[in-house]
Amino acid sequence: MLQALGLGAGAAAVGSLLPLMNASGQEKVRPRRLLLIFQPDGAPARDWNNVIDWRPQGSESSFSLHAIHAPLEPWKSKLVIPWGLTMTAGGAGEAHAYGMAGLWTASTLNGPSSGANFDGGNGSRTGWGSGASIEQIIAGAHGSGMPYERAPDDPMQETPYRTVALGVQCLNPNSLNRMIYAGENSPIHPETNPRAAFNRLFAGVTSTGEAPAIDQGAEQGRTERKAIVDLLKSDLTRIRRRVGKEDYHKLDAHLEGLLAMERRLNQPAGPADPALSCTVPEAPAETSGRGSDYPAEIRSMMDIAVAAFSCDVTRVMSLQLSYAFSHILHSWLGHTSDHHTQLMGLETSSIGNRKRDSGPLSGLV
Repeated sequence: MLQALGLGAGAAAVGSLLPLMNASGQEKVRPRRLLLIFQPDGAPARDWNNVIDWRPQGSESSFSLHAIHAPLEPWKSKLVIPWGLTMTAGGAGEAHAYGMAGLWTASTLNGPSSGANFDGGNGSRTGWGSGASIEQIIAGAHGSGMPYERAPDDPMQETPYRTVALGVQCLNPNSLNRMIYAGENSPIHPETNPRAAFNRLFAGVTSTGEAPAIDQGAEQGRTERKAIVDLLKSDLTRIRRRVGKEDYHKLDAHLEGLLAMERRLNQPAGPADPALSCTVPEAPAETSGRGSDYPAEIRSMMDIAVAAFSCDVTRVMSLQLSYAFSHILHSWLGHTSDHHTQLMGLETSSIGNRKRDSGPLSGLV
């Protein structure tokens, strides 16, 4: 129709109009990232048969969050909260033990062996897990749409670390206290000292505050696209006077698409390098690794995780908070019984405890 109406020189660009409409100008390029977070002891309950219904209420697009998830309210539109999941991995030991081994691996927990013989809960003996965890599999893959486009054996890696495992007060290595595996019988022990994690990950990394260097090729392409948009706008305005009112909505739709494209092209060009927004946090204070420092260590590790992503130190991470039974006493909240007991105790205490657990997560978004 546009050619028949004399779109003129703009007709040559009609073939590329649709991909032009779908373009995003010079938006910031951000790599795909993955962060696995574990916090212990499941959903709060009065007892085994009387759990708290923490599920969001409403429809898929319009819902309200339970009090437990209230700290995440500002990001509600970006949340996906699943339920009804069942772990079928099983294996040796008690549920806390094979639950940790199968959490991210979907594999069973091995029985004890000469090299690994642990108390898996209630006196049951276990070994290590039998498979690699999901983030290790993803980090080992490469290609378009993945966190890494280059293979793990490529001499020119995209980040200093392919994966990073962090933890807070995860205790000694055994089947109850480890969730990340490189493969069968190969647990990965998380770094649990915030200062040590900071020193290792940010050695040689500096914050960047300078304006990014202009990519001349990208700038030239942006200028050319703006010229095409200007030409098409002019032609659409001209031919509007030559069509009937029944075709106005078609032209208006084209024009609105062009105006949206123009707005994107007029925005300042964003950096193509994800590390250009890097801000290295201050080194965390030394901590004891004991219960009373638990909140401070969680905050430090979360700050480290955010900075490691923003500085492109890694694109795949895990963060393990405590361990399967989590007998940490949250004395700073006035509790007199440990976390595991609290989560199996009164509903009001459990909700408050879980709400405080989800609160720090909001700092990651």
